[in-house]
Amino acid sequence: MQLLDETQALTEIRKILEVASEAKLAVAFWGVGALIKMGLDRTGLDLTIICNLDSGACNPAEIGTIIKKLPKDRNRVFSNPRLHAKVYWTPGRAIIGSSNASANGLAIEGEALNSWAEANVLIDDKPTLDQIERWFKLRLEEPYPNETYLIEKRHLELAQKRWDERKRSAPSGMRMTGDFVEAFRHSPKHPSWSQVKLAFWTDPISKAGEREAGSLRSENPALKNLDKYENWGSDLKAGEYLIDFAMASGEPVFDGIYRVTEFSGPTITFVKQVTEISLPGLPPLELTKIGEKALFKAASRIFDKHARGETNVLVSFAKAMAQVDD
Repeated sequence: MQLLDETQALTEIRKILEVASEAKLAVAFWGVGALIKMGLDRTGLDLTIICNLDSGACNPAEIGTIIKKLPKDRNRVFSNPRLHAKVYWTPGRAIIGSSNASANGLAIEGEALNSWAEANVLIDDKPTLDQIERWFKLRLEEPYPNETYLIEKRHLELAQKRWDERKRSAPSGMRMTGDFVEAFRHSPKHPSWSQVKLAFWTDPISKAGEREAGSLRSENPALKNLDKYENWGSDLKAGEYLIDFAMASGEPVFDGIYRVTEFSGPTITFVKQVTEISLPGLPPLELTKIGEKALFKAASRIFDKHARGETNVLVSFAKAMAQVDD
């Protein structure tokens, strides 16, 4: 036996699959690139896979790619809604542990800090290998209502919807922090950051805009204490957070953080000022004085780069942070 971390596990999985004529993988969650990363795209490998497509944590696009790569008469890619195991079996050796077939579970050399810390065991004794094979066979024979089933196109389509919903609230894998900028630096690729933008504006609300806002407020008194943007149209989406900078004087003025509401008119969109940002999969976050100062120092450069003659400019937080860290 040998203990393997997330980097060593990928190396050993490649090795055992490279020399095997048969492989049985019961791995719950799969990510983009797993097929190539593990060397499953070679001919001559008799492959059976059980994943947990039902979980919403298994990438249906990658499973679909694997199915397409296999000969049509040898499509043996199954899903089991109870599966949480990570078992990589060949007749000569097997690996069991915590590493899923994903970028977070199996790390390429040099990328370990971006993945989970995993522990796996390499097994090569015949009695244990036989036990693992029998266990795999039992998974294929799971009874209703949690039976293992062959994955078809309709299952992939349903799984894609669940995948899209779940990835918005996926855990970040970072340590807890309440600092907005620090949280981004720990987990810059988390999908929730797409809901945060910097909003630069030059022109104040026009008289026509004020009249429209007044009319909307008279119809709905709940809008009375909300702020507003004018002529941003579909660029502002309900639920997004805006870090607001006024550029009317030519110099940036930080004006707070706002959340876009669902209330809008022909030209007016109402927003609510907030002190805390709540994003799926992340802890509650605040823009500390240090983070505010960092964004302020870069604000003019960010605006100049993205304005291109426009007076109202939205910039994704990721792009803004790239210039902050420049």
